[in-house]
Amino acid sequence: MRDADTGTFAGVECGRDGWETQVAALSGDGTRIAYITWSYSTAVRYIVVHTLADGSEMRFDESDEGTDWCVAFSPDGHELAVLSSTRVKSPEYRFGEKWMIVWIIDLATGGRRKLWSGPGGLPAERQIGWSPDGHYIVIAHADTDDQLAVTILEAAHGYLVNQISDREILSCPQGAWASDQEVVLFPEEVDYNQTPVPPTLITNVVTGAIRGPENTPGLPDCTFALTHGRIVGAFTPDSLSIMSLDGSDSHTLLTFDEQVVFNLIDVAREVEIL
Repeated sequence: MRDADTGTFAGVECGRDGWETQVAALSGDGTRIAYITWSYSTAVRYIVVHTLADGSEMRFDESDEGTDWCVAFSPDGHELAVLSSTRVKSPEYRFGEKWMIVWIIDLATGGRRKLWSGPGGLPAERQIGWSPDGHYIVIAHADTDDQLAVTILEAAHGYLVNQISDREILSCPQGAWASDQEVVLFPEEVDYNQTPVPPTLITNVVTGAIRGPENTPGLPDCTFALTHGRIVGAFTPDSLSIMSLDGSDSHTLLTFDEQVVFNLIDVAREVEIL
């Protein structure tokens, strides 16, 4: 965790000894993180919401209907969106058809309700996130042809708003939005020998209209997040940096060994990084 006021980093212990932990999502105000943890030996798996100030935690059991993979806080911090996978019986698939479920967890009561479900798989690029105004939820997944796709849901009732195939999304749940209705996407297939900077497709989730970013032909490779008009990414092999869209005003946030691999980076939407 990087403190936006002091610029210092601190590790946060997640999970128990011998347990696996993945996907840490920040709340919008930067005061809590949510992560998924599990034990291979006991097959127990649950979601943890950890308060950074005092270390207190809330735990939420997994549903019997699927396996939880991704979490995201609602903008007001009152709910979690959870992306799960399962398989449903189908005569066309010996082991069942791949299926996705989006759940909403009420953090006050612990209640879990199913918002939406549909066909598709969850590859390594899977993701879930809320729009800044809380009206939409976006999920990144694989479609029935195993191509990367993005599905946009109306957050209150789970209505399908749009589904866009052959697209990837910025890997940061809160940093993938350019506005309340615009999400940052990229073509799935890019020949980086021919196109060093892939086209940046800022896409209106309702109308499908596409525009490019201002002051630059496209976001550089290894961009993780767009936040307060700036971008965060691993623009060199051994550092995480933040800079303006045009590449100016760059400074390093963190240096690391070149063998380090980032699984996920999230930014607190309400906090501006120094």
